[in-house]
Amino acid sequence: MRKMVKRVGTWALSAALALSVIGLVGPLQTEAASKPKLSKSTVTFASPTAKAQTITIKNLKTSNVKSITINNDWKEWMTIKKKGKNKLVITPKRSSGDITYGVSISIQYKKPVNGYYSDYLSFKKIKIKGSSKIAIKTAADLCNIRGSSYEYHRWQYYLANDIDMTGKGVAKNPGQYGSDVFTGIYLDGKGYSIKSDTPIFHNIGGVVKNVVFDVNMNCTVSKNDAATKIWSEYAYNQTYGGLAPIIYNSGTLENCKATGSITVNLDKEVNYKLSDGTPNHMTDHNIAGLVEMNEGHNGVIKNCVSDVKITVRESNNAGNWICVGGLVAENYGYSGNNGKIIESQFSGNIQIKDSTSFVYAGGIYSWGNGEVRDCLNTGTVIAPGSSLGGGAGIGGQSGSIVERVLTTGNVDVGLHGFTVGENSAANGMLPEYKNAYYLTSKSNGFNWIGNPVEVPGTKGISDAELTDQSTFAGFDFDKVWVMGANGPELRNLPKF
Repeated sequence: MRKMVKRVGTWALSAALALSVIGLVGPLQTEAASKPKLSKSTVTFASPTAKAQTITIKNLKTSNVKSITINNDWKEWMTIKKKGKNKLVITPKRSSGDITYGVSISIQYKKPVNGYYSDYLSFKKIKIKGSSKIAIKTAADLCNIRGSSYEYHRWQYYLANDIDMTGKGVAKNPGQYGSDVFTGIYLDGKGYSIKSDTPIFHNIGGVVKNVVFDVNMNCTVSKNDAATKIWSEYAYNQTYGGLAPIIYNSGTLENCKATGSITVNLDKEVNYKLSDGTPNHMTDHNIAGLVEMNEGHNGVIKNCVSDVKITVRESNNAGNWICVGGLVAENYGYSGNNGKIIESQFSGNIQIKDSTSFVYAGGIYSWGNGEVRDCLNTGTVIAPGSSLGGGAGIGGQSGSIVERVLTTGNVDVGLHGFTVGENSAANGMLPEYKNAYYLTSKSNGFNWIGNPVEVPGTKGISDAELTDQSTFAGFDFDKVWVMGANGPELRNLPKF
């Protein structure tokens, strides 16, 4: 009987050991080992340049550790390295803003602990306060800007030198699956330029300032060149597409400058593809020196200047509507959600030639119900041949509020290019003008059908009145305007 008990006891012990090895039962010990834990699971850094912090893995028998693996998906933000056998060193690299990060740690044992060959630990929250300044030195760096980077992380990108995007198309954002949307960013150009032969950005939002957009776009539609392909790809709302350094602005564009030239040979219909792949004819063709569409909810263009030369030729009745803006093609506005152009200037040259289409052309904007305040046109806007009017110093067509503006350039008409009549002025079909001035030696204020009528808030001035500060009621000559040798000038335009 004793022999039998002994044999049964030996079998039970062997079975228990076997089950313990494969993890089905706990180890044969009288007390369970304490579970490993981090000395601190919430880690906060005062700034991206703060000193590294060392975290200890407690309750760890280091002689039984086979490996420790750190699963860090935030290598751009911080580094986490092992130190010794049971310590982790976290070094901040970039600010996290309002975002917190979680990081997991995997521990593999040589022998089971509490019945298991592995344990998993995690940091509950890692936060890096402050903001990060990130240099942009190459076109690749520019294309690696992450959307929402300032909105969520407080990353401030800046140009460290001129950037050449020639031949590279529209910048792509790897942080949003290769998209071309850069909302929630902060980019300071520091007066450096971004050069390109196609649009540089499709959709930007946040803050972009102190950038020179140096473009040399030469687009012939029949050749299906790079600019034409982008134009076709970014057809908006299946009706029109745009050519400009920035196609769509939904943020604040401040103290920026556009230079260079945009030449369009509209010798063939521009087509875009419907959702089923069927080609469709683009009806409206938006072209602008700075922004194709300034979005209504958040789009603001402030203290910017465009000195771009824009030339558009049309043949073969290829375009239904041609809309050209020195600064903006469409200044979007709807139900009070208006795009805004503030303290900005066009000093370039717009020429629309051989056109049989309807044309909207304006030094500040081409069309749209947005707002324009404290803007100056000294450039040329010539658009002969359109059945709906010509090129205007300020706006091609429509607009909600236009106040404290002046046009002194060589233009077809001073303020509003679209043909208007007495009924147009009386029935609210014109913008609400206030302190809007045009130089009578260069043009009339409006392109009238029939006899001209007085439009409230507008005034034609003579060459002598141009240099008399008292002429310009409502102009702030202390903070916004300054009287120059050839008339009022804007104080706060880019100095680079």
